[in-house]
Amino acid sequence: MKFNEDKKIFKLITQFLNDASLLSKQEEIIRKVLMTATKITNADYSSLLLLKKNPEEIVNDYYPEEKEFTTHQSKARLSTGISGEVIRKKDIVEVEDLTELSTLNPVIQRRKWRSAIAVPIISRREVEGILYVAYYNERLMEDPLTGTVNRRILEEEIRKEISRAKRYKEKFSILFLDLDHFKEFNDNFGHPQGDETLKTFSKIIRKTLRRGDEFGRYGGDEFISVLYKTGTSTAREVAERLVKVVGQNKDLPDLTISVGIAAFPQDGNDLTKLVHNADNACYRAKNNGGNRVEFASKQ
Repeated sequence: MKFNEDKKIFKLITQFLNDASLLSKQEEIIRKVLMTATKITNADYSSLLLLKKNPEEIVNDYYPEEKEFTTHQSKARLSTGISGEVIRKKDIVEVEDLTELSTLNPVIQRRKWRSAIAVPIISRREVEGILYVAYYNERLMEDPLTGTVNRRILEEEIRKEISRAKRYKEKFSILFLDLDHFKEFNDNFGHPQGDETLKTFSKIIRKTLRRGDEFGRYGGDEFISVLYKTGTSTAREVAERLVKVVGQNKDLPDLTISVGIAAFPQDGNDLTKLVHNADNACYRAKNNGGNRVEFASKQ
């Protein structure tokens, strides 16, 4: 699930909580909301902090592994940490690595959660509560279907590599991969089989790529690989090897890929231009029959 999709779901949940706060069975409603939030985000923990006008805040916790709910009062530090940021921004806050925070909730320290999302519950333009979900590992970085990194992380990696390449006057390339005729494949064999195919495809690509190169799902049946310190000549070799391996793999019957190559800096000096040009090159490859490689610029 992409974070943008999580965000929409959280907004629906918090809207429901705002309405539910008027109901008498608030404790039962809160339990259901925490269970739902944990289930749909595949989280290891969820919590709802209800802010009051006194120093003691009411905290509701849910631990899905133990199927345990707890409710207690706590002197929350609302000026610092994740809670403070949510209250200041009045918007969703996500943290990839909780260990990097200077102040940590004792429960987080004890449970060793790694990443989290915090969502404000806003009423009358004020934050009245905060909904949290937390994870033991960096699930926010992963595409849940393929286990590869997700679009957000890919874009972050490309931005970092652009910055590094500019500083040290180096080059790198990105590959934009798209499965040929995948819509027809899903229509013929069904989406469950399509999902299994994407998993298998991802494993094959990761195994074929060079060690250290990044690879992840950009969306649907579109993937991107970041080839560090790599010019167009080597990028072509890598891309053509991927096309060949996929086309000949017995676990991917009758499936081929198209690959577009964009190189820094000639094909773009920022994220948007690089990805756009790689995508266009991939589109040309598909229009030329698929199962081939195209460059963003003439070679």
